[in-house]
Amino acid sequence: MTDNDNIATLEKPPNYVEFETWPGYEVAGPTSPILERRAQLLRDRNKGTAANAGTVINFYGDKMDAATTSAAAAPAPALSITPSSSAPLVEGPSGPHMPIKDFVTKYQLSSTLSDKLIENGYESTRAMSLIELPQLSEMEFKPGHIASLRVAIKDWQADA
Repeated sequence: MTDNDNIATLEKPPNYVEFETWPGYEVAGPTSPILERRAQLLRDRNKGTAANAGTVINFYGDKMDAATTSAAAAPAPALSITPSSSAPLVEGPSGPHMPIKDFVTKYQLSSTLSDKLIENGYESTRAMSLIELPQLSEMEFKPGHIASLRVAIKDWQADA
């Protein structure tokens, strides 16, 4: 590669004369086994032949193949508006008690949300701890309204 003797390459490793005086030091040959293996890999790669790769252990087996191939072949499923679990809308401590109209105004929600909540009998924030996510879909809340309401509820809980 270069004509300069002071530069180390894979074929000509650096000269470590300082280590030769240590007890038990033996020169392994013109190059170390690690450098020889690296040089062999580079030669194999340049020839276009694949070097022997290490053993690959796959713990997932066919499960991972099925997950990746079926996802690519099948079209994406439609998003479900109705949450599958009956998780409560309010998880954790409730925020301060206030009428729904004040809640909607304070947390900058649309009047559509307050109209739907009041129409379904929720007049104050005290009853919000009893609302479950599927009930919001039954009240015809859109996914964006549900997301906005959940963000407002987190802020409301932080005010407690």
